[in-house]
Amino acid sequence: MEYIQSKFSNKINFNFKTEGLQYSLSDRSGSRNTFIKYEDIFLNQNSTVTERNEYFRNVGFLWIVIGLVGFSGNFEINIWFILGAVCLAGYFLVSSTFTIIQSSAGNILVLHNAKHDEIIELLTKKVHGSIIENVGSINYDREFEQERRKYKSLLEAGIIGESQFNGYLSEMEKNKDKFKLETD
Repeated sequence: MEYIQSKFSNKINFNFKTEGLQYSLSDRSGSRNTFIKYEDIFLNQNSTVTERNEYFRNVGFLWIVIGLVGFSGNFEINIWFILGAVCLAGYFLVSSTFTIIQSSAGNILVLHNAKHDEIIELLTKKVHGSIIENVGSINYDREFEQERRKYKSLLEAGIIGESQFNGYLSEMEKNKDKFKLETD
């Protein structure tokens, strides 16, 4: 499944594959294209950032000062002041907001638009599925309590539900004699 987001000079491509995310980003500063395994994405470490065009802010302030002081030294409002005010308004009104999700390969940016929630939901489902696939089977080479804590942490993180947790716990209780003996 593939999603493409774009706004102004930002273009982000998410290609959800079976084993990981093919992610590409291009903006004013350049571009990058990387493949990230789902287990290398850290959903609990995300933040939000708003990007604005600093050029509009800087030019706006400059033109307002020129408009107020003018070349003659008189304090009067002229076209420079108006243009400066328009640029400052553009600085505050024209912005892009992103959710930043950390991964071992760098940050993943998800643009806040109509597809944002759908992309986050699918990414969460893929990451959780990968975690369950990697740690989902009961490891009888560990102590019973270690395994119980593993599934409890998955439950608390929202990766598995209460019924899945109870299923694992029930299976573990039935085979309690297979676990490594607890050491004091």
